[in-house]
Amino acid sequence: MFFPRLRQDARLGAFICRVAPLVLVAMLVATASARATTYYSRQAGNWSSTSTWSTSHGGGAGTAVPGASDTAMVEGGFTVTVDIANATCTTVQLGSTTGGDGAGTLSFASGSQLTVSGAVTLGNAGTSTRTGTLAMTAGGTLIAGSLVDNYNGTGTANVFRPGAGKVQLTGTSTLPTTAAFNTFNNLTINGGATTMGVALTVTNLTLASGTL
Repeated sequence: MFFPRLRQDARLGAFICRVAPLVLVAMLVATASARATTYYSRQAGNWSSTSTWSTSHGGGAGTAVPGASDTAMVEGGFTVTVDIANATCTTVQLGSTTGGDGAGTLSFASGSQLTVSGAVTLGNAGTSTRTGTLAMTAGGTLIAGSLVDNYNGTGTANVFRPGAGKVQLTGTSTLPTTAAFNTFNNLTINGGATTMGVALTVTNLTLASGTL
């Protein structure tokens, strides 16, 4: 008389074993999403300084700086300088995506490094006041999944100053077709397939992995 109950318990146990991992994964994804934050530059300053960043357009100083799961938005006409060797984020937008919030410049100090798992995007198509500038004159290293230049031939072009800086691309992408990205002094391809958007001039090219 207990056999039917045992079979039911066995089926229930098997169901729980199948469903529990899926529930755990969903909870982890939800937790990671909830922790992702967009940081906006509120003044010129160093990446490592909490006073440089806010969690809203034009807001007050935050209590943290962008991290590996976050988006960094450099806007307001400000220059943010990467001053540390372990800066991270998911994406970087140079030049606001919101009208009236201005251009943005990301510069690198010598010896600094920023790792971006996704794209570094410059500017917004058709705008002359929300442009982006990537300045690596002093050196530093940018590791990014891809580079995106939103200039479409109208208004003011975005700017890339390679200088002594090193750029390492880790994802599959097509380099921008704009003149801003036709010269690299130090370029490393380290994963995925990178397609040239225009003819390139590269002083030092390293193919660590992936293809160009």
